[in-house]
Order: sequence, then structure tokens, then C-alpha cells
Amino acid sequence: MKGREKQLYVNWKKGNLTSQQAWHQLTGKRIAEETARKYMNALAHYLDKEIEKDHRVVGVFGDTHIPFCHPNYLQFVKDTFDRHGVTDIVCTGDLVDFHAISRHTTDTTAMSAYGELDKTIEVVEDFTNAFPEVILTLGNHDEIPYRQAATLGIGNRFLRGFSKLLNLPPTWEIKESHIEDNVLYKHGLNCGGKDGAINAAITERMSTVIGHQHSFAGCKYIANHRDIIFGMNVGCGIDIDAYAFAYGKHAKYRPILGCGIVYSDNYAQFVPMGLEYFRGE
Repeated sequence: MKGREKQLYVNWKKGNLTSQQAWHQLTGKRIAEETARKYMNALAHYLDKEIEKDHRVVGVFGDTHIPFCHPNYLQFVKDTFDRHGVTDIVCTGDLVDFHAISRHTTDTTAMSAYGELDKTIEVVEDFTNAFPEVILTLGNHDEIPYRQAATLGIGNRFLRGFSKLLNLPPTWEIKESHIEDNVLYKHGLNCGGKDGAINAAITERMSTVIGHQHSFAGCKYIANHRDIIFGMNVGCGIDIDAYAFAYGKHAKYRPILGCGIVYSDNYAQFVPMGLEYFRGE
């Protein structure tokens, strides 16, 4: 809906225009007030949805690697989403870590597999309470139980689904990827490096939001004579001191904690987590 048309409709809804006036300004045609009212009412359901769509703001977080997320990350995301008027929420995956059953060497001080799972379910509940409705695009860590089972020839039919395993509410929708308002959201496997997000956008030919790369975050744009698109990496929400991330102790690039805000298919913003959250002040 164009700005002028939306304003005309809003003015009609508020009673600032008669149906006849609104219809004439929308179409250039003059008809009786009663007939115009019928036409405007018929349009109302569609136009209300268009206005709601115009005001949609998507908040994006990911790579929390629960239960090894930063203790203040959830509060940071809640505060950021509230401040930016977020209406829809997407998690780009690696919601959980599954360190104890990973194919990588397990830390000698690690919790048992069941102990980690119990803690994971406990912390995940904090996120589902904070965000009752979420689109979750699965990450590689989220799928560890199913990949490990597959190495033994055990198919998914023998296993509890991801939602049941973590007690996720039905309002958390699980997907491999998600497209909303012409923006693609996915975990970002095989989208490596500092330009992983914008390269993904170029490949997908649409604005793209990813996670996966803990040490690279931000939003980059690319344009041609037809349009402008962006690629955004939303960073992560991990506790860098947790034993699950000991492998990165001497990494050249340190993890960047933050989240993303998507306003449209050509405008988005990465919000880094401030020091006040790191320090718990």
C-alpha cells in the first residue's frame, strides 16, 4: 500500500472522510455514500492486513548455545526488541549446544549428557516465556542428536522431535529456513567469513539474515540500478568463559554478542550487546 492510499484509509477509519470522499480520492470516481461505504467496508479486511504488514518489525537472535549462553543475553534481547518495537521474532538457530554428545572432545569438567539436557530445558523455558511466538531455523548444533543417531543407523522415527525434546510450545515454529516480507532467515552453515552474510544475500538474490559465525556480526548492503539488499549476521549470545567454548580461547577474532532488527527488505540494523550487560550492571 502506498503512503497516500494508507493515509486516506486511516482518515476514513477515523471518520475524517466520508466513504464517498475516500472512494473518490482513492479511485477518482464519484458514487453514492451508501455504495461507497459498502466498497470501503469490503476493502477494510485487506487494507487492515496491509497496514499491519507495513508496521512489522522483525527481531532476530541466534547462537545462544543454551545452556552456555551469556547470563544477561536474554535481558539484552528483550530490552532491545522492546526499544525497537519488534512485532515478530526469528531465531537463526543453534538455540542449544548439546556439548556432551557432540562428536568433538568433551571437556573433562563437563556435565553429563542428561545433566546438560536438564539445564538446557530449564534455560530454554526462560526464552519461551519471554518470547511466546518464535520462528526457529535449526542450526547445526540443534541437530546434533539426530546426526549422532544417524551414525549408528538410527533414524528420526526412533527419536523425539526437537520441539518435544526441549518442551517447546507449539507457537515456536521449527523450520530449515524462513522467508518473511522478502527477507530470508537461515542459520548460515557454509556462509563463512566476514562477508558470509552479504555473499549469502547475493547468492540468494534477496536480503538475508544469518547467524553461525560467532566472530562476525553486522549488516552490509549491495545495490544495483533496480534495488538494494542487505546481508546481516546477528552474532551470538554465548558465555565466552563457558567450557563449551574453550576451543576459541586463542582465536584471532573474538565472539560478538548482539541481535538484529529488520525493518524491511532493504533496511536492517545490528545491535551489539553493550558493556552494561556484560558486566551485569
